[in-house]
Amino acid sequence: MAESVVTQVKEVPGTIVSTVRRTPVLAIGVMVVTLLLVLLLEAYKPGLITGPLRKLLVAVGVKTA
Repeated sequence: MAESVVTQVKEVPGTIVSTVRRTPVLAIGVMVVTLLLVLLLEAYKPGLITGPLRKLLVAVGVKTA
């Protein structure tokens, strides 16, 4: 019983390191997929995402929105 606990404790630093190394790659992948989805939406339905943002900027007072 104690041996299995010791081996699990010894494995923890390795799993933390692999998670830290994998996390930036996952974040970049999520950003790329999100960007592609936004570009596809804007290509087929212009103003679907940028329209409300533009209206919000005009309401706040940005004149060159």
